[in-house]
Amino acid sequence: MMALRSLLLVGLCMPAAVGAQAIALPQAQPAAIEPGARTPPDARTPPDALPLPPVAATGSRAEENAVRQAGDAFGTSIGRETIGLYNQGSVRGFSPVAAGNVRIDGLYFDPVIVPTDRISRTTTIRVGLSALGNPFPAPTGLVDFGFRRPGTQAAASLLVGVDAWGTFNAELDASLPASSQLSFGIGASAIYENGPNATIEQRIGGALSARWAPSEDVTLVPFINITRALYDDHGAIYIPATDTLPPLLPRRVRFGPEWVNGTQTETNLGLL
Repeated sequence: MMALRSLLLVGLCMPAAVGAQAIALPQAQPAAIEPGARTPPDARTPPDALPLPPVAATGSRAEENAVRQAGDAFGTSIGRETIGLYNQGSVRGFSPVAAGNVRIDGLYFDPVIVPTDRISRTTTIRVGLSALGNPFPAPTGLVDFGFRRPGTQAAASLLVGVDAWGTFNAELDASLPASSQLSFGIGASAIYENGPNATIEQRIGGALSARWAPSEDVTLVPFINITRALYDDHGAIYIPATDTLPPLLPRRVRFGPEWVNGTQTETNLGLL
């Protein structure tokens, strides 16, 4: 892998109605604040000017909030939260990943496989003017993966989930600082998925990264991410032959030959 190194505010100006009569509304007087009392946030700074919390580093996911941290409505994924019109597989009817329009922290990236959540903390879709600040902008838009960098403080997070279908998944992320200049990040995941069509997927993965900052102007981040599909099952895909809706299929019934399954290993490694 080689790395080569805009919220658009649109205002509509509406003309005032001719002959409209101005009405003076009484203005609320600000409440007096006693000396030494704590000033409320609204009295110090307008709400729109309050700084947004930064995206959490590796191992700390309490501040992950896609609604508060999204810069526009095109598409943002932070942790397990997703908001916006597009995603990494579909932007204006095209796939940025299939077209090769992928970035990591704004750097050009030609992926064989896309980064997993163990090394990617955010996914941002950049379309139109918001993509012009990136190298090699594309009309179909860009997908920019935000790298999950190890933090300077020790932290860890564990997520365990299960759903009504019997799917089980677990995720672990941790940041282990060795010094003020060197820190390590580790991640692991496991999933046992039961699909609605009775297909099964068993997958495990792990990631290891480091952040070394020998000086204020130089930061090196090597990483490796490996995912192993122990069992990847596939069900049949149905395409209606007429313009009428087909009958409902029974749930939890697998249609298709038994040999339509496989295993695979995916690896992403590089240096930022």
